[in-house]
Amino acid sequence: MMNSVRVEQALRKVGSPQKLVNLVGNRVRELSSKTQKSPPLIEGAQGLQQLDIALEEIIQGKITYERLEPDPGPDAPSPSSKIIR
Repeated sequence: MMNSVRVEQALRKVGSPQKLVNLVGNRVRELSSKTQKSPPLIEGAQGLQQLDIALEEIIQGKITYERLEPDPGPDAPSPSSKIIR
């Protein structure tokens, strides 16, 4: 499957290009980490690049995200998200 097809399918799942970029970037870092490597969550990942694995995991619903709400204090950081498996 072409990478652009995967991007389009994953974008439909996530709904926003910015969310997709953040989710894929975080997952690729997890997959490529030398100290805390995370195995692929899909079958048939051999031969795929880490980007394609991350996109396919999103398409198959293996990973998603959760919006983290900041504490309501005056020094609260802006909202962020984390990967959910």
